[in-house]
Amino acid sequence: MDDTSLRSCLQHGEDLQKFLDLLEPVPASERRAYLANVCSDDELRREVLALLEAEGEAELYLDQLSGDLSLARPLSLDLSGKRLGSYRLLRQIGRGGMGVVYEAERVDGAFQQRVALKLLTLALAGAEGRRRFTTERQILAGLEHPAIARIVDGGVAEDETPWFAMEYVDGLAINEYCDTHRLSVPERLDLFLQVCDAVEHAHRRLVVHRDLKPANVLVTTNRRRDSPSSANGAAIAHGGATVGSHHHDLRQVKLLDFGIAKLLDRPGSVDASVTRTDLRLMTPEYASPEQMTGDAVSTASDVYQLGVLLYELLTGQRPYELGQRGSAERERIICEQPPTRPSTALTHSGHSRATSSGRSLEEICALRRSSPNRLRRRLGGDIERIVLKALHKEPERRYGSADRLAQDIRLHLQGLPVTARPDSWSYRSRKFLQRHALASVATAMVVVIAILATTFSLVRIQSERNLAELERDRAQAEAIKAEQMSEFLTGLFRSANPRDGNAADLTARQLLDRGVEQINHSLATQPQIQADMLEALGRTYLELGLHDSTEPLFTRALALRESVQDKSNPDIARTLGDIGLLRYAQGKYPQAEEALARAITILEQSPKDSPTLAAILKTLGRTYRERGQYEQARAALERALDIQTRVAGENSKEVAGILDSLAALLIKTGTPLQAELFYERSLSIHERLFAEDPIGLGQTLSQLANVRLSLGKLDGVEAMFRRSLAILRKAYGPDHAWVGRSLNNLGNALIELGRPADAVDILKSALTVQSGALGATHPDIAYPLASLGDAYLKQGAVRDSLTYYQRSVAVRDESIRDQHFDSLLAHVLVRVGTVQKLLGNDAEAKQAMVRAMRVWKYAPVLTDVRLAPTALELGRWLVEQNRCDDAVPMLSRVAQIDTKRQLAQDAVELRQLEQRCGAGRRDEDSNREVLPSV
Repeated sequence: MDDTSLRSCLQHGEDLQKFLDLLEPVPASERRAYLANVCSDDELRREVLALLEAEGEAELYLDQLSGDLSLARPLSLDLSGKRLGSYRLLRQIGRGGMGVVYEAERVDGAFQQRVALKLLTLALAGAEGRRRFTTERQILAGLEHPAIARIVDGGVAEDETPWFAMEYVDGLAINEYCDTHRLSVPERLDLFLQVCDAVEHAHRRLVVHRDLKPANVLVTTNRRRDSPSSANGAAIAHGGATVGSHHHDLRQVKLLDFGIAKLLDRPGSVDASVTRTDLRLMTPEYASPEQMTGDAVSTASDVYQLGVLLYELLTGQRPYELGQRGSAERERIICEQPPTRPSTALTHSGHSRATSSGRSLEEICALRRSSPNRLRRRLGGDIERIVLKALHKEPERRYGSADRLAQDIRLHLQGLPVTARPDSWSYRSRKFLQRHALASVATAMVVVIAILATTFSLVRIQSERNLAELERDRAQAEAIKAEQMSEFLTGLFRSANPRDGNAADLTARQLLDRGVEQINHSLATQPQIQADMLEALGRTYLELGLHDSTEPLFTRALALRESVQDKSNPDIARTLGDIGLLRYAQGKYPQAEEALARAITILEQSPKDSPTLAAILKTLGRTYRERGQYEQARAALERALDIQTRVAGENSKEVAGILDSLAALLIKTGTPLQAELFYERSLSIHERLFAEDPIGLGQTLSQLANVRLSLGKLDGVEAMFRRSLAILRKAYGPDHAWVGRSLNNLGNALIELGRPADAVDILKSALTVQSGALGATHPDIAYPLASLGDAYLKQGAVRDSLTYYQRSVAVRDESIRDQHFDSLLAHVLVRVGTVQKLLGNDAEAKQAMVRAMRVWKYAPVLTDVRLAPTALELGRWLVEQNRCDDAVPMLSRVAQIDTKRQLAQDAVELRQLEQRCGAGRRDEDSNREVLPSV
């Protein structure tokens, strides 16, 4: 057997089977080596191996299929109108090799719900198909992200066919959506960022999608109303819309179809899929080189597919013309041929190849609100670099994650330099030499590389000399400043030296107070250094929770800076940021927002983002969160995370702190599973940095335990809270606000664990500590008061619980006056009404419940899952009052809020309450009791 006979077999289909028969006696493990001996043509050898592998996979597939065909339903059978579990199938909305998808509605009476229900079909009905179908269901159950269609139910049909129900998404494929709405390039990039975020979430759960294409990425549009923007008039972009406007369209991406997704190996586990021959399932037009060759697939494969998707969104075509080519030719193109550059694709010559849309160049540009020349310029430069980096043949040369790809897109949208760079000349030369190992060409390349390397070295030496001069001048200025600060600190610590007749046991507070005195005397003639030191001492006071002592230092530092510096100086912005942080800590959220907005306005005049800007954005995001402005909060925190990741690194304590803030926001917006992931990621960073930042670890431990408590994951939470409390007490002492917060969390855990009596003393300690640290009117004081109310109510001490609930409402009313929805107030008002009813005070109960209804009216679509029990209490009371028009929406919110913890045990009562409303509506008009309008 020689090359000629091999090629003849491949060129003549009638001889191909004879050729495969000849190779049959050769063991599969030896075929690659055997072919290497008889065939010197690399391309030909790859084609033969591909054919052999395809034949083996087909045999395996047919073997698995034959055993279970009797259980499969015919592809032609339409089950519309049939009932499956709790659902009636309405119509087919999709079909593929893995399954058929129906639009379905829930008909068991528990609540109204529309879903997309997926059934396994004939194409993969065997053991392998069932395994993949089950894997898809398992994967979806582990993903909790607003841009991923979530699973809501699952089961097995009467004929043992598995099915599962997903969130119904009434949207368009992302490319169709972009074209239908004529989105510009920035708008398309902004939408693509949501896709990256969803894929990154899946990757963090060790899931690789493996089939990212427009049909699996749907987009919907929701009309939303936001509260007015902040005082500075600046809005933060998020999700393709401007947060802060009166109305805007919120474009929401939904990632679908994890039918061929893969769970990556977890430490200490064995993935069964790697122990068997795996069918090479993929969509060739979007497949990565390693998918085409059957090599190991990783998250880098999804990054590649994101690159293809981005290419198509921007240019209206794909990076390769595959057409009707055979599998070997497709593999060669994807694995070896460089993709057409996006800017080149948008030429009449480049556009002569087939496009995914079938549109002309002029039509493609018009759909992007551009012209050919403008769009070519727009897609050249950084965007082109980003796309080509994602499309690298070698996985290790692509972006390290979907998040890194998204970061570069954000940098580009902000007009900042991106990390993607075109391949160096030396890299391209090396790849050329690997493909064409000719001695004469290699020699020439080496000479050219040497010349270029020498030239580069000379340029770099000159640049380093210029930089050295600048650094020298800067270092001299910093040395003078450092010397003055050193003299100040030396004098400060000398004041505590017992040899100089001073007390040797000064507390940190006393030492700080002496520092302020020294600043006033020794630095009076140096306003800038005086401001620096006042600010430094102020931050220490603030960290110790000494807010009253902090305020005059920050105020004076700002006055000093404004007296000697230009109003746009970044130092002024830094001080404003500190004032904003102080106002946030004091619970004075409007004043905090005002100071932070001023600081951001100054810093945004600089072309380069800074850690200071990231820190201020973080505080602004937390402020928005406390005011119930969740969209603005997310936008600010995500921008802070992007900047801080680039500046400090993804494993820095600064990044961990922002992850904590994002997680707290996710709890508020009803996505606790995603919040848990953020806290876990933050905790892993803090564990590594424990020696330098024990406080960060203590805080994150408490927050992570708290979110697990909200999900009903009670195992180990008490130990986590106690470890957190020990760390924070050691770092802060016994009287810090964070110690009080940790005590409150521990008390809540004990209530959930069925030990409310044990919780009371701990919660009273929490109240004492936080009242002393923050003041009796701080918004956070309402939390231990509400927790004490819960603890007493659990023990049957109804009057004691009412006392604490009413105090909690009073504190929240005083501190949060301009906020429509406050989750704590929503919880406590219902509890006040419930307790008043238990005491027989019906009028007072009605007053509290009606007010709770007013608060709930402004609740966001996604709401804290911890509110489900009191939301159910409110719904129950409304039914008892024959207020079914109000009760039914409230009961629907209960089902919507909490599908993770309470729904299973509350479903029966929900159904009974809704049935009571159905019967009661007939008599409602005649028996209606007039309640105040809500």
